[in-house]
Amino acid sequence: MNGFFYGPIFYIPVSVLMLMGFGIFGLRRKLPLSYYFCAVLGIVYANFAISFAFFPITFLDLEGFFIENNISWSIVNSTQGFKHIALNMILTIPLGIGMQYVTNLTNKTRLIIIILLSALFELLQLIIIYIFKPIDVFFDINDLLANIIGGIAGFTLVHFLNCMYKKERPENAKSLYKYIRYVCYNCANGKKSLDFSADSVSS
Repeated sequence: MNGFFYGPIFYIPVSVLMLMGFGIFGLRRKLPLSYYFCAVLGIVYANFAISFAFFPITFLDLEGFFIENNISWSIVNSTQGFKHIALNMILTIPLGIGMQYVTNLTNKTRLIIIILLSALFELLQLIIIYIFKPIDVFFDINDLLANIIGGIAGFTLVHFLNCMYKKERPENAKSLYKYIRYVCYNCANGKKSLDFSADSVSS
């Protein structure tokens, strides 16, 4: 198989599917406009993350190409270097922070999903390597750990923000600022993140 595949061919379907999912969820729960703003930011982030993690991908039939050359299971020695590991960590920090503003989950469930999604970035690369044998996609166990650490770091950072509003629930979630405060309040008090009262989101 020969060819070059770049991220933009995935942006439209990914964006449409996410927009439909967020839209249906928001309409069913009658969430405020601020939710949709956060959802759009989530879609932009998802496209950026996909572009950074997977593209461009080059498929070429090369003699002497071994899959094992693109895979590293050594935790001590990284094939990509410290800078690349740091970027992988930074990549998933927004995921850990923003998940609570677009999903209606408890802290524990959200943390589990953040860890799984953070790991998925690197695990999908491993699957791509074995199936398509691209020459410029690499799997490194250090990147996998960095992704997970980044997701947990984002979750931890937003937890401190949540604690600031633990005793201060706004009267409604109509503005973006109040929406963020309301979500923080819910998370800090062990509730589902988007557990709004009917009055708080009514116009």
